Amino acid sequence: MRQSRTRNSLEALLASLDAPAVITRWFLACLLCLLSLPAATRGVEPGLVVVVPIKTEISEAQFFFLRRALKEAERQKAAAVVLDMETFGGEIHAAIDSMDALL
Repeated sequence: MRQSRTRNSLEALLASLDAPAVITRWFLACLLCLLSLPAATRGVEPGLVVVVPIKTEISEAQFFFLRRALKEAERQKAAAVVLDMETFGGEIHAAIDSMDALL
């Protein structure tokens, strides 16, 4: 019974969130990560920069694409990853998963 109540409250919370707000928080979290880079890294030689285009609605498929791109950037030892986003929102669960993958 308790697990069912917890699940229902989680679903109610997710239903109350609107996709634009989640996307905005996701963008702000990414921006915060970029701004929190130590100043010492500015003297490092330039390296590979990976640009990940996100031009469709945020979905589970888009999350898998992002995760694969991040793994590829890590394997190539990229110095930076840039998200080129132009989206109107999408699925909340996929946006949260994408945010977790970036953090």
